[in-house]
Amino acid sequence: MAVVVAVNVASIAAVAAIAYAAGRDSAPVKSGTPSTVSAGPTVSDADVAAAKDKVCHAVDAGQRGSADQGGVVVNGDLNIPFVVRKLNTIVAVQNSLSPAVPSDVSDAAKKYIATATDLTTAALAHAPVDQLVELTKTGNAAVGALFDACGLPR
Repeated sequence: MAVVVAVNVASIAAVAAIAYAAGRDSAPVKSGTPSTVSAGPTVSDADVAAAKDKVCHAVDAGQRGSADQGGVVVNGDLNIPFVVRKLNTIVAVQNSLSPAVPSDVSDAAKKYIATATDLTTAALAHAPVDQLVELTKTGNAAVGALFDACGLPR
């Protein structure tokens, strides 16, 4: 009984995180071609570098050590710690975006946010494993592209 309650509480927390992430920005994030946010002419080089570092730190901190946690589903069960961590990273990356972020990093970050949201949403909806595998591959490519844009090692 305690396990069921813990799973339900964690599921509610995960859904709340998704709702927060989705509602945080009134413009929907699409999985298609991301829009470009370019640094305006009034933004200093130092501001651009700081904005890039903020995004890159958010994804690096969120991804570090996550490979040891398995995927969104382990042994047929939703991997709640993994999903909550992924949702936290989505929110951190989205909150770190600003007009000062260089467009290559911003575009890669938006693609990461979209693919990670697609994966966690499908996992919470108990999507078939084949679909989760494909979404994971797409998400891995997106996080790799963001790491490349940030100059981070994979």
